Amino acid sequence: MIAALTVFVPAYVQGQQARLAYDRGDTEINAFLAARSASPRTLAPEEAGLDTVKIPVLAFDAVPGLVQRSIAPGVAPQRERSFVTNPADPVWYAIEDDYGDITVTVKADARISHAFPENYPLARDAGSPSAAPRINVMDETVEQGLEGVIVEYTLYKFPNIPYTVTIECAAHLREQCRDLGLLTQDKDGLRLIAVPSE
Repeated sequence: MIAALTVFVPAYVQGQQARLAYDRGDTEINAFLAARSASPRTLAPEEAGLDTVKIPVLAFDAVPGLVQRSIAPGVAPQRERSFVTNPADPVWYAIEDDYGDITVTVKADARISHAFPENYPLARDAGSPSAAPRINVMDETVEQGLEGVIVEYTLYKFPNIPYTVTIECAAHLREQCRDLGLLTQDKDGLRLIAVPSE
């Protein structure tokens, strides 16, 4: 069996940042590309530029359970999506899904801000795809003046691109947004929605 090849992006010369590489042979990426070629997806107007991002793009392709549970039964949640990247150098992105009282943002960035020697001891418990991300919950008990709840966690995919999910909840949804079981289930709803063509 041939090992999957990883595309290594070298440090750019003077003035440009080094970039994280991703594994183009990843099984999830291959499955996505096969499905996309069989049934192409048309991008919504608010997703213009999504196909130019130079890293795989993850987002919630269905309404997260946390959002479903926060609305009245039988009511369809209304989502307003916005997408941001740097068109001149699209190696990062942010996708924000606004559901009114809950906002879910997924961000990823391939730029490397700091370089450490190989023997530098790093305490990163989420550094492998199999490691479960630590879910951080901030509310008024942690941050004075914060009225609602902010939840954040980071997943590493393909295998070392960090994808950070931030969930902002209104104060009246405090208890629902602190439900770690539901948050853990929802993280599995992150799906590939774009892969670089090059």
